[in-house]
Amino acid sequence: MTDKQINRHEMHRAVLGVLDSHADAWSAVPAMGRYRNRLEGFVTAVADAAKRQALPTETSTTEKSGLRERVRTQSGQLAGAVTSWAHEEGRPEIADAVAPPEPLANLRDAELAAYSEVVVGVA
Repeated sequence: MTDKQINRHEMHRAVLGVLDSHADAWSAVPAMGRYRNRLEGFVTAVADAAKRQALPTETSTTEKSGLRERVRTQSGQLAGAVTSWAHEEGRPEIADAVAPPEPLANLRDAELAAYSEVVVGVA
């Protein structure tokens, strides 16, 4: 789930909690009971879908991990070579351009891809 989806799900759970804690205020209105039950069904369905989405798919996870590791290793090696050359040539701006924003292991997939493209472009 994305951050927006997680936030929305948490909001719906909070609304459900408020409805349940103040049931005496609305329980005499049948339509509110139906809406509350529908909301509970949606919250449960989203939670179930999120659990299924989070289950690892063995083959694709293994393949993705291998590809990610190769990109991380090769980007790091190329950045190291470019940094060494930049220091030898007195070009600190080039060394700064290929310096990772944080440890490569901490970068998300999109950030790692963008960083590797920068390294290749500078090289």
